[in-house]
Amino acid sequence: MLKELENNEKRLQLLISMADCYQKKYTDDALRLMGKALVNIPVDGLERVISELITESKWLPTVSEIVQAWKESKQIEETNIKDLVYAWLRHNTNWNMNAPVAQSLVDEALIGLGHSEGIIRASEL
Repeated sequence: MLKELENNEKRLQLLISMADCYQKKYTDDALRLMGKALVNIPVDGLERVISELITESKWLPTVSEIVQAWKESKQIEETNIKDLVYAWLRHNTNWNMNAPVAQSLVDEALIGLGHSEGIIRASEL
């Protein structure tokens, strides 16, 4: 619970800092609503997306623009991880891309690549 509160505080601070970049201020109510809307984005991901948006946008990004940028970056990341898993499987096993792969092998590849097991399902490959 404490970690969740710390993360919420970090999200709010990121939003305040983002607004400062545009010489804008949010009301407390707006910050609360924005924080709730962005609660499913990890703090490090939110920081990365906000950093990218402030370098690309002339105007203060909206919540929907932040969420959209997060979804796009997550899609790219998942595609890159899948490509790495494919390469790991081909290099470290005798897996044939035309055959189904066991989840245990996918998890082994993910761990070997420094990721958490289960973030990619074998059925997605």
